[in-house]
Amino acid sequence: WGRAARHPVVRFDNEASAVATVVEVTAPDQPGLAFTIADTLAALGLDITFAKVATAKALAHDVFYVTDERQRKLGEESLAEVEQALLVSLGHGTQRLAKKEGE
Repeated sequence: WGRAARHPVVRFDNEASAVATVVEVTAPDQPGLAFTIADTLAALGLDITFAKVATAKALAHDVFYVTDERQRKLGEESLAEVEQALLVSLGHGTQRLAKKEGE
């Protein structure tokens, strides 16, 4: 294959939608990836209002429109928690989580 492994990247956009936060996850494609992302978002109490799943050359680009339990966009204070949960569920970010818990 000859390419370095790519790590998941999580991005948020609160401007693209009038009613939801857009969560974009770019990661190496793997079976069950969209389910893992959706399951993680649901476990955080978020509602998924729309999802778009795409794959190009073994790289997935999954986009989820989410709202909180009050049907509002996510606040700035929630974004780091969502990002960390997604990275952990995708097999990355565990060291950062352990460090944060140990502080």
